[in-house]
Amino acid sequence: MSIIYLIEDDYALSIQIQKNLEKWGYQTHRTQDFQHLDEEVKSYQPDLILLDIHLPYYDGFYWCEKIRKETNTPILFLSSANEEMNIIHALSLGGDAGI
Repeated sequence: MSIIYLIEDDYALSIQIQKNLEKWGYQTHRTQDFQHLDEEVKSYQPDLILLDIHLPYYDGFYWCEKIRKETNTPILFLSSANEEMNIIHALSLGGDAGI
């Protein structure tokens, strides 16, 4: 079973995404600690990371760069901020796609 690690600070949205992913057969972990995401990624060893850009403490760009130094796990950015520069910045830091 594939493990998806969901990093989204909007609680209602993260619950909805998790429910849908689990309905489709994916095991999903939602982050609870927005200060130590890199440690949670190491712990869960996910097959895919869904990462929001706007997060408490550090933004998704910061976490992408930090996580990418430790793993080649695919990282998809989830964000309502679809400005072209955000997408380019996310990809330049090691993100695999933005949706």
